[in-house]
Amino acid sequence: MKDEYIEIPPVGFLKKYVKHFYIFNSRDSRPERILPLGTVEITVRLSDNGNDIFLNNSGVRSYFVVPKALKRIVGISLQPWGLYGLFRVSPTELAESKFPLQDILRPPFDDLIHRVEDTMDARGIIAILQQSLVRCGENRDHEIIRDAVCQIHRYQGQVQLPELFQRYCLSPRRLEQIFERSVGMSFKKYSRLKRFHFAVTQLTKDSNLTALALNAGYYDQSHFIHEFGEFAGVSPRAYLKESNKLNAINARWWFGK
Repeated sequence: MKDEYIEIPPVGFLKKYVKHFYIFNSRDSRPERILPLGTVEITVRLSDNGNDIFLNNSGVRSYFVVPKALKRIVGISLQPWGLYGLFRVSPTELAESKFPLQDILRPPFDDLIHRVEDTMDARGIIAILQQSLVRCGENRDHEIIRDAVCQIHRYQGQVQLPELFQRYCLSPRRLEQIFERSVGMSFKKYSRLKRFHFAVTQLTKDSNLTALALNAGYYDQSHFIHEFGEFAGVSPRAYLKESNKLNAINARWWFGK
């Protein structure tokens, strides 16, 4: 059996908060380092004894998974502002780990959790999630945060913060508060993470690290290697020697986007 990875787009206004839904199955037993995405995912692990539902906050540090352990997974990849936008839960309330969803969401979502727990069909679970989440109210702050995140993405993290603050009719302090509440980290840290993501997309075994560092906006190669190690937990050359099948999937949607 080959690995199965299927992406399903969100519908309606959910497109503002959800990047995509996905179904994943693997039998690969090789551990893989997962680079931080800077966003939150909801995952459902299908089981004959009742499904397990988790909120996963990758934060800004890498972690290891065994793909085989991700057998029969249904997931929601949220936009960086999606958790707060849909559920009014700030990523700042979560440690860099995973939690049972029912421990995080408020009682109004109990029915959704119970329905998902009792459904064994992956596409049926996604349909339940789509139908339930479209009933969530709009968050009026999300348009500002969405625009700010898009600006950071557009310039691969090399955005000048004073110029960004001038785009909005809010004080820098207020904008920082809204951004951190919605995304879970400061403008500066999120910009650094996106610069790192861009560098990852440019990294190959033939890369000249000095040229890559300068192109990605780092002061020099030393600063690049230091920041790469901070986010990835390993040097660029060591990273290239590892299995990066799952990171390749993430790169399509998150790195350099």
